[in-house]
Amino acid sequence: MEITNPNGTNLKVKIKNCPTFCSDGIIGEEDMKKGAAGYAVYLPAGEVYLAPVSGSANGKIVVDNFNMVGKSIEGLILEFKNGKLVSMDAKTNLDVIKKYYDTSEKGMDEFSAVDFGINPNVEIPKESKFLSWVPAGMITVGIGNNLWAGGTNDARNGLSFFVPGCTVKLDGKTLVDGGNLKM
Repeated sequence: MEITNPNGTNLKVKIKNCPTFCSDGIIGEEDMKKGAAGYAVYLPAGEVYLAPVSGSANGKIVVDNFNMVGKSIEGLILEFKNGKLVSMDAKTNLDVIKKYYDTSEKGMDEFSAVDFGINPNVEIPKESKFLSWVPAGMITVGIGNNLWAGGTNDARNGLSFFVPGCTVKLDGKTLVDGGNLKM
């Protein structure tokens, strides 16, 4: 899978044989068979998420705006090599996220999850800095703990980053085009 964005995001990750989960607001019999990641319900609903093949993420994620402890971190750049976070930079307040990251335990440096928003009834106002996992076409990526996404990283900590406006291709097929869900 390849995730790109005009903001500079360009990341490739393998997802072959990775189970996917859907938060649709309903816990059915099949969900219960999938374990904890299958019977979690998030409301409002509307996500498909997975833990990619460990060690497969290579490239860069650019997060235009990330809020943490009341501070806005702008232009956050996360670079990955073989699934590990190898560098982090930002235009503003890098120290806020670095402090959290540097005091985290083992596993926080791993690229851990990809989440697709699929809810066509949730829209984020154009100029809003408030973002959510669920709008159709939203891409959220994570580092650290990914048990919630069916992974095996049991780190105590994790972070999720919203990257709106992405294009996502899987084996050459476009799933999301410029933030618009094509499925």
